[in-house]
Amino acid sequence: MAESFKVMVWLVLLVLIFIYVYGLVLTESIWDTCPNDATPLVCTKFGDLLSSQMTLYQIMYSGLLWGDLWEELRVMDWYIQIIFLSYVVFALMVFLESVCTFLKNHFFFIVSYHPR
Repeated sequence: MAESFKVMVWLVLLVLIFIYVYGLVLTESIWDTCPNDATPLVCTKFGDLLSSQMTLYQIMYSGLLWGDLWEELRVMDWYIQIIFLSYVVFALMVFLESVCTFLKNHFFFIVSYHPR
């Protein structure tokens, strides 16, 4: 039980650091272009660090459709688009799949060595 809790704490910490770093980069990148009449949603969602982190958390766990933000980001600089798409690809396709697979394997390993 303690081993599972330790693994879970490290995975949560890894997710928080991942969201913090991308939130910081996106907030700093978008900061100069806001307020902007062409991108009100992006300016609201990435206007400060806490909003950016919450937005990225919602994207990662399907609480926000990232396509709506992408439509407004298309009028911004190319490097902002690349940063955002790299987050989406890494978070949704690589990071979450890796975390889920690791947890599944870890819990099956614990159950197999600790039968009831």
